[in-house]
Amino acid sequence: MQAKHIAVGALALTLALAAAGCSSRPAGQEKEGTAGADMGNMDMGGNKDMQGMDMGGGEDMQGMEMGGHNERTYDVPADAPRMEVSMKNMRFNPSEFKIKAGEPVRFAVRNDDSVAHDFMLTGENGFDTGLLQPGETKEIGWIPEKPGTYEAFCSQPGHKDLGMTAKIVVE
Repeated sequence: MQAKHIAVGALALTLALAAAGCSSRPAGQEKEGTAGADMGNMDMGGNKDMQGMDMGGGEDMQGMEMGGHNERTYDVPADAPRMEVSMKNMRFNPSEFKIKAGEPVRFAVRNDDSVAHDFMLTGENGFDTGLLQPGETKEIGWIPEKPGTYEAFCSQPGHKDLGMTAKIVVE
């Protein structure tokens, strides 16, 4: 059983390295355009699609979410001001919001892009839409507690670094 867990761990590491473009060949010996892609002869124990593969806790990898997080929202009145947010091309539109401290708001967040995004603010008084797939819309409530300038962002790897941020000024 321990050998099976080691094999599964090695497979997961190999797949992660391949996805990152790493190769098992010594430097300079990669086949052109195939770094990390030559996994055709890899022994997967007869299980070619990883469905039903034992991950130690009995769960399988089918439908497994890589990364991600849970929605975090606040209960706000239905008549709270509604602010529409579009996510596209590694940007939020609008990219700046002005809100009064203690007053509830609703963010109607729409993913107009071809890749998944989220809209979140970390911290004790933060919020999070959860991951929105292309074409998906979600409305979340928020009640800003303290005045200040905050940065909302997309937490998907690399998106914040590419400028997917929004400034929230709480007065």
